[in-house]
Amino acid sequence: GFINKDGVGVIPCKFEFAGPFSEGLSKIKLNGEWGYIDKEGERIISSVSDDCNNMAPDFQDGLIAITKKQSSYFLDKTWSKNCNSRSNRSR
Repeated sequence: GFINKDGVGVIPCKFEFAGPFSEGLSKIKLNGEWGYIDKEGERIISSVSDDCNNMAPDFQDGLIAITKKQSSYFLDKTWSKNCNSRSNRSR
């Protein structure tokens, strides 16, 4: 679970894994699936990995790299594919 700066519980402890917040989201594992929650504890992105051994990636510059069903692409925080942003920056 998560507590606020005053030590008060704000998101219940119900996850198998919960990472620190980054760019307003925390990666979590719940019922064997990786995803992300917002600061209110709402699950906003689900099932980001086909492989149960792969941890959800971290967001960088508002994007995460996803590989599912042998396809790789970038997703933004609204779960929309964003194929051009990262490739343009890396050139």
